[in-house]
Amino acid sequence: MHKTLNLIGKIVCYAFMAVGVVFCALILIKSSAIPTDINLQNNLVVPIIIIALVAVVFCAFVSLVLPLFFTTYTKKKLINTGILLLGIIVLFVIAWIIPDAQLSAEYMEEMKITEQVSKWVGVGCYLAYFAFAGAIIAVIYSAVMSFIKNK
Repeated sequence: MHKTLNLIGKIVCYAFMAVGVVFCALILIKSSAIPTDINLQNNLVVPIIIIALVAVVFCAFVSLVLPLFFTTYTKKKLINTGILLLGIIVLFVIAWIIPDAQLSAEYMEEMKITEQVSKWVGVGCYLAYFAFAGAIIAVIYSAVMSFIKNK
């Protein structure tokens, strides 16, 4: 069953890659027909871009959902995945609660950002910091454990 699903997933991904290549070629061929103004409604490029974006979203969805299905195949893996997702949610809540740097109203007006955008940027930065710290801790833990095992 795993081999069949793996084969189907590969076929679907290769088919979408081929469709993406064809659409990119069509965009390059029709690029001389792209008007310089914003109105692209009468052009062939907009539907091609929309279909390509749908294909990318579908491939990303499939590439995230199928591995998640296989990681939760047994009860032990399901518990590990649940703990991992709970940890990510806790880190997100912590990043959301931490107050980010207060930007001046003049700077936010100059950069044309709102307070909500500034908050989301702060959350993204804190999540990146947490992920970086976790990666460093994992590397150090792995090195120490392999040193202890080999001794």
